[in-house]
Amino acid sequence: ALLRQGAQHRVLASHALNLTSSRSHCIFVVRLTSCDTAMPDCQTTSELMLVDLAGSEKLSHLAENPSATLRQESIDINVSLLALGKVIQALSSPSSGSGGGSVHVPYRDSKLTKLLKHALGGNSLTVMLTCISPMDAFVEETLCTLFYASRARNIRNRPVVNEDPRAAQIRELQAQVAALRAENERY
Repeated sequence: ALLRQGAQHRVLASHALNLTSSRSHCIFVVRLTSCDTAMPDCQTTSELMLVDLAGSEKLSHLAENPSATLRQESIDINVSLLALGKVIQALSSPSSGSGGGSVHVPYRDSKLTKLLKHALGGNSLTVMLTCISPMDAFVEETLCTLFYASRARNIRNRPVVNEDPRAAQIRELQAQVAALRAENERY
């Protein structure tokens, strides 16, 4: 129901290529919190981000004489996708891995990259699905999209479970107590 409600707020417009073109990016976040009944103080929190990026656009393909609104929306979409491309490039470069030096990742260049910071370079697993056109007229856009996705595929994150140190210590002590009880029962 929430996803449907959010989708109703998306900005759509028609142009020469698409009758229902998305004129903005869309991010839907699901936060899950689970609690172990044996240890109510210990909670695990996860976040699932579903992101629908508006596609990059060439003004010449959109309309013969695009309106100022359509022109500005296209510029905004392309600027944010360019910023995302820079972030993906920085994260996928060999020097950004654990063995290399530090690389500046320009998360602050757009609102989109700020919102996706933890999903791209944080403590997460990331999957990217891309949509391409089978038409010969859009070969250049298809190749750019595939190049974009292949760079994203090179991002290497090492997700770990973030745990409250106090809860981790309690869990370890409970495991020790259980091991000592099991050893005590053998004698």
